[in-house]
Amino acid sequence: MSIEVKEASRVTEEEFVQFRDMVVRNGTEAFPATLKELPERARYIAIYRRGGSLVGTGGIKVPRPEHRAKVFAGVRSSFDPKIFLHELGWMHIDDPNGEEGIGKAILDGLLDKVGSGGIYMVLRSDNAVLVSLLKSMKFKKTGVEIPSTRGNYFNVLFARE
Repeated sequence: MSIEVKEASRVTEEEFVQFRDMVVRNGTEAFPATLKELPERARYIAIYRRGGSLVGTGGIKVPRPEHRAKVFAGVRSSFDPKIFLHELGWMHIDDPNGEEGIGKAILDGLLDKVGSGGIYMVLRSDNAVLVSLLKSMKFKKTGVEIPSTRGNYFNVLFARE
């Protein structure tokens, strides 16, 4: 197994297609337009492979200020959104129980690239494996859960200063 974290501008067309296909296959919260804008909006992309097959993805986005403000206001977070310069997203792993450590490897690799500074992630509140991983990496739930506009579930905001 191997992980590669690279600047989004260095992702090949083949890697982008595999990345996008995994995100779509796993029922992403990402809007289709967001995926089309991936090369421009993403800062780093993590690709985790097992024997040549893609088994995990993740990315660091640079959120638009108006989007970031809307996210934090929407959940009634007490954090100042201006300090969160990066958004974690597109975390999809073919390890549903989190037993192989793929999610941690992806998150470690991405966080190493961005260093210090605020980072946040919006995720389904029922994603127990990812919630546990984020808590173990010193992310804190902030604000209230909000209904998703995409289905019959709730989303939650986790942030790390």
